[in-house]
Amino acid sequence: MLYFLVRILYIIVNTDRKCRDFGEEFVSIFVGIKRKKYIVHKKRVCKSCQQLKKAFQGPFEETENRELYWKDDKPEAVELLINYLYSSKIPSHHTERHLQNLYELYFLADRINVIGVMDKTMDTIQEMAVKYDLTDELIAMNLVKRAIEIPQRNRGMRLFCIDMMIYVFLMRWRHDPGDSDAISNESEAGTKTRTLDSSSSQRI
Repeated sequence: MLYFLVRILYIIVNTDRKCRDFGEEFVSIFVGIKRKKYIVHKKRVCKSCQQLKKAFQGPFEETENRELYWKDDKPEAVELLINYLYSSKIPSHHTERHLQNLYELYFLADRINVIGVMDKTMDTIQEMAVKYDLTDELIAMNLVKRAIEIPQRNRGMRLFCIDMMIYVFLMRWRHDPGDSDAISNESEAGTKTRTLDSSSSQRI
């Protein structure tokens, strides 16, 4: 019983210390068309992201009203980002929806140039793929198409999707070289990917 009381006291003390480290100033981030609101410590986001630091501490409107509007981002991705800023962790689940959210988190981290989040997100995606056998989900056409079309500072996700499609094609051909339908489908998907990549190259 004494152990649990000491443990609870330790958690409370450390939580209070972290809160003091984060400061008492807050900023608001509005996400998506419906402007879902997230309130975070200003010091926390400014320390984690130079782009956000410039937005909230520079000669901009965001500095004065302490508000930021990300209309093209997904609320689920922003929630994952905020969770990472406070815990340095990205959760791993086996659902296709969570996989989609991780892709969106990567795109968001790429846009605001937070390399640590991008790396951690990619690690989590690969760990999920191995643990839950998500090979087919990784090359779902909607995810691949978005990875190809969306402007990116870093081409990591785009190259990852292309590599995965090539890997799946070769593995299926290796197990059944005579399965012309499977090879044809993969070839068609690969052709679409290369076409999209070519059309998007001007935006990189």
